[in-house]
Order: sequence, then structure tokens, then C-alpha cells
Amino acid sequence: MSISAAISPSASLSSGRQNPSLARALLETDRLYFEAGSEVEPFDGAVLCWMPSLEQVPAGCVCQRIDVSHIAMRWRAPELWLDAVEARFRGLGTPLSRLYIEDDRDLDELLLRRGYRSRTELGFLYPLSAGFSITSSLGADRVSLQPVFANDDWEVKEALHGDTVMGPDGYPCDAKQWVQLERTKCFAGAMHCYLIRTAAGELCGAIGTMRAGSVLRIKNVVVHPQFRGQGMGLAALGALFGVARQLGLSALGVFGIEGEPGSALYRRAGFHVETHQVEWTKSLEEED
Repeated sequence: MSISAAISPSASLSSGRQNPSLARALLETDRLYFEAGSEVEPFDGAVLCWMPSLEQVPAGCVCQRIDVSHIAMRWRAPELWLDAVEARFRGLGTPLSRLYIEDDRDLDELLLRRGYRSRTELGFLYPLSAGFSITSSLGADRVSLQPVFANDDWEVKEALHGDTVMGPDGYPCDAKQWVQLERTKCFAGAMHCYLIRTAAGELCGAIGTMRAGSVLRIKNVVVHPQFRGQGMGLAALGALFGVARQLGLSALGVFGIEGEPGSALYRRAGFHVETHQVEWTKSLEEED
């Protein structure tokens, strides 16, 4: 049985899907995120996105917009296409082959055979039309969002990431490189970054946003270790609810890894699963 066939019937993936247009916009935010500030290279049935000088950062080099039907039609065997993708990744110097697939049923057995691992990313949405404001229930007044603009702001953000073990995407990452990546994407106009501060002005985390259609996408949430377990992540979500309303948007959206704390956080905040995608990764260094 394929991985996707095993996953799809789960309650976590079938609990939503009431807003297909919003779900589509949410998926598109991920495509736009990886393309922002990147070299966008068409690759016969897919697109490779890589950021010059940041290819070794997991978020700096990915393969996405994969058209499985096109690959089956144009390539004699999917293995040959995957060989070509991995060869291109090696040529770019990235240590990780990272692919995003919406419907992986025709490729999952191949990827498993080739040593890839998968993570299901659940796409959560909170339509603002639901008529229930989460700002007060999540304690939005406990935090403030400070836009990251000046060099000093980015230096503060770099220090914050230096105090965390993992990057916001769940991969180990050098804080300086991570901030360079985010800053490049902000400069490209794809996202906005904020520092999260307590009511007393203490730095407690960071969060980003993107817009696609009428969805305000929440991106790269991080809470400083000293403030975890105190509801600061929930409070920041509540603050962004107000931002989305001020912008006249229809929904907040975010992706969370199935079974990990982020997904539990979004469920507690009242978000519902509306879509999903599968991330496949394999270390290319293990083969060297």
C-alpha cells in the first residue's frame, strides 16, 4: 500500500476541505515562499528553486510543482527523472534532496525504495467568516508584533534563532544563514517578519506572514525556549487574526507537520485541516 493511501483516510486529513479555493491559495503560498529570492529553474515536470549561497540550507533548495502525469508521459521511467533531479541537486552542492508532492501515490514506492523519508504537512485554515474572534480567547493582548525592518531588528532576530536548537522548519540551521534566507525573501516582497514581544516588551519569539489571494499565511513560527509552554504562540496567532481582518482577508492559514507540536497548537487555536502535501527528503551526503 502506498503511503498516501495509508494516510488519506485518517481523521486529520478528512476533517476539513470545506474551502477548496482557500486551500488552493494556502498551497500556493508554499510555492511562492520557495520561489521568492530564488533561481527558479524549470525541470521537465517540476521546478527547482535554489537560493545562491544558501543552497546548503534545507529551505534554500527544493524541488516543487511536481507534475507526476507529465513525468510519466515524458520520461521512460520515473527513476530516470529522479536520477536527473538528484544529479542537479549534487551539482548545486546541496546536501539534501527535498521534494514537495501534493499527490504522491505514483511516486511514493519509488521514493521509499530510493531511501527517501516523508513528512505529511497538514494545511490548516481559520476562515474569518466563522464569526468567532480568537483574539481575546488566545490572549492576543499578551503580545505585540514588531515589524522587522532595520538592520538592528534583523540582528535581534538572528540572536533569537541562535538561542534555538532547530530552525522554524524543523531542520538544524545556522542562525546567520537562516536570517539571510528570510531577509532575502522579505526583500523580494514575498513575506513580512515580526518579532513577538510580551506586554512588558521582552522578546519571546518571531513569526512571519505571506499573502496569497485572500489568505494570510503564517510562516516560520519560533518561540524562545525560555517562553515555551506559556501560551505565547497562541497569543501571536490571535494577534495575526487582527492583522488579517485589518487587511480585509478571508482566512488565516498555516502548515503543520502531522503529529508534531505545531499541529496541536493550530488545532487548539481553532484551525481546521483543509489540505495537505507531502515532503520527501533524502540525504545526498550518505551516498558520498
